[in-house]
Amino acid sequence: MGNKSTIQQNRQELNSGRCLSPEQFLSSQVEDLTVLYLDLVLSSTLDDDSEALGIQLGKCQKLISLTLNLSKCTTSVYSADKLTHKINQCIQLQCLNVQLNNCNLSEKATLLLISNLSKLKKLTNLAISLNRNNINDTCASLIGNWIENCRNLQSLYIFLQENQIEDKGVSDLGNAICKCEELNNLTLQLDFNKISDLGFKSLNNNLKSMRNLKKLTENFNYNKTISEFTEFESCQNSLNFESLETLTLQYLKYSVFQIQIDLAQCFNLINLTINLRGQGVTTQAALYLGNSIGNCCQLTNLRLNLQESQIDDYTVRDLTFGLGKCKNLTNLTLCLNHNNITNQGAKFIGEGLSSLKCLKYLIINLYQNKVAKQGCYILVSCLKKCIQLISLTIHNSINSQQADAKINLLSAIYRLKRLVKFYLY
Repeated sequence: MGNKSTIQQNRQELNSGRCLSPEQFLSSQVEDLTVLYLDLVLSSTLDDDSEALGIQLGKCQKLISLTLNLSKCTTSVYSADKLTHKINQCIQLQCLNVQLNNCNLSEKATLLLISNLSKLKKLTNLAISLNRNNINDTCASLIGNWIENCRNLQSLYIFLQENQIEDKGVSDLGNAICKCEELNNLTLQLDFNKISDLGFKSLNNNLKSMRNLKKLTENFNYNKTISEFTEFESCQNSLNFESLETLTLQYLKYSVFQIQIDLAQCFNLINLTINLRGQGVTTQAALYLGNSIGNCCQLTNLRLNLQESQIDDYTVRDLTFGLGKCKNLTNLTLCLNHNNITNQGAKFIGEGLSSLKCLKYLIINLYQNKVAKQGCYILVSCLKKCIQLISLTIHNSINSQQADAKINLLSAIYRLKRLVKFYLY
């Protein structure tokens, strides 16, 4: 009885999803295992252990969820093959998370690894992380071929930062992903590659046909930009994603006009995050961005990061005028620090946002601008019209030597009697 109890306890511990070392995994009974997190980070014996690990992995025929973490582990062609060559025997596997960051993968090792993993075609959730390797267009296309055959996928996370992917590779990825008709959650992180805006245009052109896609995250920071499109042409050629409810865009080193998704046509969008930190946002760009967001009539949560973007008073006026059209907005974060906004700009912000009658939570970061006490006072006074506001946070450079300014501002805040929380920095 004691022995059976111990075996049952060991199985419960294994199925709890706790992280196992190679030694623990090799010494365990795995036939009834359903959840496995195998940690091989910095393993110095992977070449020696890979065949035994692969054989043991092949015994996990009841496995439903598998995480393989081989990050920072030099993965040879031999170990990549031996570790995964029996993985197709995990016939119940639905959730797979493969982490191979910074593994110095050769093209041959990558191709062999993906070829073995591609035998898994019943996955519903897939995360593949190959950051900081030598992934080129050929490898990206092979990843696409695998994904294309996973027709039951609902959630897909692809992390390919700091690689050698160009337009063809990302285009092939998009062409494959759009075949997964059940997909509703997609994350693509392709920072620091060699992709131009034509490549991203091709990618999104494929994705726009995915009628079940509800959540999309795109990180395209620091890729290769080109200037073949004029600003007007770029706006006109933006793509419609009518099914999206949640959208996150990280486009550092890209302009507003290089966003390839037409926000104005995202009619069902509820949650939106845009990070354009460090861009030179012109008045025309701010007007376009504000009006586009303003047309998202279902939007309730918005986070907009435009810090270090050379924004002046009239730029922020045009931006917040558009944002004021989001009548259903309840939660708003505006990161406008390190710009050129003065008291007049603060007034424009307050006037623009004052029409948001449903707004409950507001965070505004104006640190390192030129907004003095009077500007903050006017901004807060305008917010009295936001009749449902219960939480207000303002970041601005009011220090201890400006005690009178802080007192006046607090006085204005106290007049917003419905506030439950307020923070002033």
